[in-house]
Amino acid sequence: MAAKKYWFYFCLVLILASFNLFFFLGSLPIQNWDEARNGVSAYEMIKNHELVKNTYLGQTDYWNTKPPLLFWTIALSYQIFGFTTFALRFPSALFGLLSIILTMLLARNFYGDKTSLLSGIILATSYGFIHFHAARKGDFDSLLVLLIIASIFFLTLSSKRKFYFYLCAFSTGLAFLTKSFAVIQLIAIIFAYLWFSKQTKKFRWQDYLVGFFSFALPIFLWAYARFSADGFLFFQKMVDNDILGRSTQAADGLPAFSLWYFGTIASHFFPWSILLIFAPFYKNHLSFKKENSSVQLKWKWNPFYSNPIFLIWIIVPFVLFSLVTTKVDWYLNPIFPPLSILCAWIIADKMDFSGKWKKMVLLTVAAVVLLFEAASISVIQLQHKESYLNILQKLPLAEENQTIYFVNRERNQAEVFMAEVTKSYQVKNIGNKDIFALEAQKNDAIFMEDNQNNQEWIKFQKLDIVQNEKGFVIAGKR
Repeated sequence: MAAKKYWFYFCLVLILASFNLFFFLGSLPIQNWDEARNGVSAYEMIKNHELVKNTYLGQTDYWNTKPPLLFWTIALSYQIFGFTTFALRFPSALFGLLSIILTMLLARNFYGDKTSLLSGIILATSYGFIHFHAARKGDFDSLLVLLIIASIFFLTLSSKRKFYFYLCAFSTGLAFLTKSFAVIQLIAIIFAYLWFSKQTKKFRWQDYLVGFFSFALPIFLWAYARFSADGFLFFQKMVDNDILGRSTQAADGLPAFSLWYFGTIASHFFPWSILLIFAPFYKNHLSFKKENSSVQLKWKWNPFYSNPIFLIWIIVPFVLFSLVTTKVDWYLNPIFPPLSILCAWIIADKMDFSGKWKKMVLLTVAAVVLLFEAASISVIQLQHKESYLNILQKLPLAEENQTIYFVNRERNQAEVFMAEVTKSYQVKNIGNKDIFALEAQKNDAIFMEDNQNNQEWIKFQKLDIVQNEKGFVIAGKR
């Protein structure tokens, strides 16, 4: 394919991918736990002028024990776009787009233009990469995936220039600053690749030393600042939560090793996962050669498997997270890029892109991409319409020092995000609504379930109903 044509189609893929990533990005209701909590922490970093410690509801957060790189990117997005759901998710969507770009460039370096373009299309239409705890959500995983791809991209170039090895190590350090010990999978991939590709001896001990410092420097600078803020406590919690807790305590009741992640790939990589059924056998074959009285057997790998990096990239995270006791679907998000390259290579190898087929293939691909996101947006709009969070979205912006009280809603971080970040309320979680009656000031509000008991209490306290929707009520103090 001519270079001009390639870059034209490259840009076309990015336009379609951008549609999938950014269209109605702020429409889906905010998600509890990581996304909402990340949004609150980034907001409080700006509000409190504190870039080292992440807080939640004004208190140092020892539940979300991740380093601050994602919080910083969200805080920057808030400064550009304002305190909105779109701003919370914009960095992840941008990282998703950059991941698609790097995936296509990596595929082109090894397998050519057709595989490159198809890998971008496949990745841009993978549910697990786009929607689930990923590029359209304010979670850690989109940035982590980008840094893993960047590290592997630089790693594959390190045989040409050692400088790329240092960039690989630096990107790995940034991956730690994104999701702490999740970087173990990347370190395992790097050393497995160097070993199986027989490149370990190409680097001197001085090169490994510079690589180590490139990896450790950003981590050390943050760790020093964090230690100065609250000593060893955060690091102790980080080890307890991210290593000991997740490796020894099952959050889902699954055994230490199970077939769980086969189902994850089948559903979150659908429909492309269908091709993976044939991938282990495609153009791999066993040959027989008879010499004198003996028969020699020789296994021949196809061109995709002959380069170890992509197979290692797929296998290492899959095995590691299958062995970890806690299993959640988004742990496998980092393997969607190499799976996309694998499926793209199979399609490009089998399909004729010349003549009349070219237009048909391009039109089909465009239709698939657009229909994929059109269906997703329909679900988004339905969820948005039905969400009880709309009751908070309809609130006016808070006045200075205006507080909203949530009754028995400690586990609902999405409500906190809507009230604190998008409406500028001070937020308090209380276990008993009578606390509100005792300490609330004029114009403060209370959020609770809409039932007969609470309605009678509102009348008794002479509160004004501000909003009433989806089984919840917000009342204000006169």
